[in-house]
Amino acid sequence: MRAISVLVPAVFAAVAIANTVPLPLHQLQKRAELETCSDLTVSNNNGNRKVVIVIDSSGSMSTADRSNLRLSAARALNDFLIANSEAKGGKKADQVAVVGFGSSAYTVFGPGDPGNPDANAAISGITIGGGTYIAGGMYEAMDHIAAMNGETKDRSAIVVFTDGADSDTPRLVNAISNATSQGIRVSFGYLDRTASAQPTAVLHALRESKGVYATITVAAGSQNFVNYVLLNGLTSQDNPQGAGDRLLAGLATTQFISGSNPITLKYSAEKGEAANFTVVSFTNDRLTVEAKIGGQTFRPVTSTASVRQFLNLTAPSGGTLEVTVSASTPPKDGLFSVSTNSNQPIKNCTVGVSGSGSSGLTAGAKAGVGIGVTFLVAGLLAGGVYAYKHLFAAASNASPPPVINNGAPSVPPPAEASPGWY
Repeated sequence: MRAISVLVPAVFAAVAIANTVPLPLHQLQKRAELETCSDLTVSNNNGNRKVVIVIDSSGSMSTADRSNLRLSAARALNDFLIANSEAKGGKKADQVAVVGFGSSAYTVFGPGDPGNPDANAAISGITIGGGTYIAGGMYEAMDHIAAMNGETKDRSAIVVFTDGADSDTPRLVNAISNATSQGIRVSFGYLDRTASAQPTAVLHALRESKGVYATITVAAGSQNFVNYVLLNGLTSQDNPQGAGDRLLAGLATTQFISGSNPITLKYSAEKGEAANFTVVSFTNDRLTVEAKIGGQTFRPVTSTASVRQFLNLTAPSGGTLEVTVSASTPPKDGLFSVSTNSNQPIKNCTVGVSGSGSSGLTAGAKAGVGIGVTFLVAGLLAGGVYAYKHLFAAASNASPPPVINNGAPSVPPPAEASPGWY
């Protein structure tokens, strides 16, 4: 269990201020409603994918995501998919299913057409209650992918939104590894304001799938997580090698470092922007960090290698800022995170498509749900850590929403009465 911070009330007050435009639970988002980010693009979006969106509905979500921004982000991901009505001009329709999980997994939509209004309605209708059985959601998602038409390998994805760790880590690791062996790319968005992470075994399993893992340090960063997934490549056919080297505001992205080779990450800065990068090693490696932009180099006030580094800077010009992380003693398989915060508002936009003539991905920026999260929140978050699942049970006996066009079998929950964290 994590330590409880005395700043918890202040943190929630700050986040409540930041989330000044709450989204009603049943407010539907029309397809393609979000503005396209001018500086976040992928080279194509031709569809022909099998995708399952897996959403945490555990009781702690009533505190971790009061405005249901993960549901907004899930709808934005669904809206990025190619609907049956859009399957023309070289584009093929995607297939989608939506799975919720608390103490057990349940299906609310699909498999079916992402353009069906019932898909977004099902996402909006997800209710809160229970524990956090992520593995159950994963296995139910794989059942849906198996039931969808066509080949699975390299054209399938599972995207998970959660705020807790599964109590059965080996089962979750096995689920991710099973998906990877079938050619399914798995990505995790972990809502936790402390920028902590899932167990390292889970992170290693996600790396093998070539999906991305990011801790969403403020709920408003949920949309940025979706953008991060799309930049990396939703499936292998979208981007075989992945491109998880982008830094986006409101996210703590996980990276691996091995040997003496430094890791360079990219952030799109605006002139005069105040940015903060917190680098933390999960494998106790002593790290150094520096950033370069416009011919200038920035380093932490304390440049001695450490397991935790803080780098604050003001961009002298706009453009790509490169953040380079090195290890003083070359690790065999080191693991670290970079948490990014900015004094600039997080933009309300989604990844655009640049067209077939593009050379690939652009550098990331401050795209996302436009709530204006600034250093006020970031500063409070640095003050301490606390456990959502243990501290805020928000126990609820609410029943899962009804299944819409359920085309695949369910996986029963484990034997224990209350799996997962609360």
